[in-house]
Amino acid sequence: MINFKLNDGNQMPALGYGTGAIDGWASDNEKVKDTILEAINAGYRHIDTAVAYENEKSVGKAIIESGVNRKDFFITSKVANTDHGYDETIKSVQGSLERLQTDYIDLYLIHWPIKKSSYQPTYKALEEAKSKGWVKSIGVSNFYPKDIEGLMETAQIKPAVNQLELNPYFAQKEMAEVSKKYETIMTAWSPMGGGAWMQKSIEEMPISDRIIKEIAKKHDKDSGQVILRWMIQNGVSVIPKSEKPDRIKSNFEIFDFELTADEMKQIDNLDRGIFITAPYQIFYPDLRK
Repeated sequence: MINFKLNDGNQMPALGYGTGAIDGWASDNEKVKDTILEAINAGYRHIDTAVAYENEKSVGKAIIESGVNRKDFFITSKVANTDHGYDETIKSVQGSLERLQTDYIDLYLIHWPIKKSSYQPTYKALEEAKSKGWVKSIGVSNFYPKDIEGLMETAQIKPAVNQLELNPYFAQKEMAEVSKKYETIMTAWSPMGGGAWMQKSIEEMPISDRIIKEIAKKHDKDSGQVILRWMIQNGVSVIPKSEKPDRIKSNFEIFDFELTADEMKQIDNLDRGIFITAPYQIFYPDLRK
């Protein structure tokens, strides 16, 4: 496993397991818990959840039942859009701690920026939660350059992480420059560029790209493994999500090979600068192409 050092000195596993929409949205049941246990047994120690996923209880139960020491895990959760505001966010963090059955959360993010007047006090509450030791690191999710700059007008602590849609067809180059400025690690959700809730066919996704398939064949790997490896070598952490045991396992098997500089460049050149997912059509209508 490779760890990334965050700008606050904490360490975060470069590869994590995403739990959004396991067994459908807002599911918090035995199937969700068992699927997360599958990931833990495969080697994952970074588990990503969110208040909006409504599955924090299952995450907490899986971690406890795994028998693995809590300190060996890195848990990420996020403030829901409905919990923006200082007081609401304090309650959100406390609620997450209770549902996850843990004394602290490793990383807590603002899930979506919505608007400056709401994310600024929300982040102020996260800074307070960090000072109290409730969370170890704080950051944001789905923030664009203008959102980051708006946040830093009042923030005392630079965001350690910005979690956002990122894949070979949408490499977020502008956001990468802002992230470098604030020493913020980018984390890619939906790194393969697909998922059941996307509005694209598998043939349109980067996982089906001819160049990526050719590179995968050279390394005796699959396209998904190549994409994950490309991201980590670019300094981007990743949280792939799958409910299939074989895919959960294969997504973790990316530390026994390395892409060449030429292969990295070939994948870099696939960027189209076009987002894929539906949420961006809701929150960023100005980005429609």
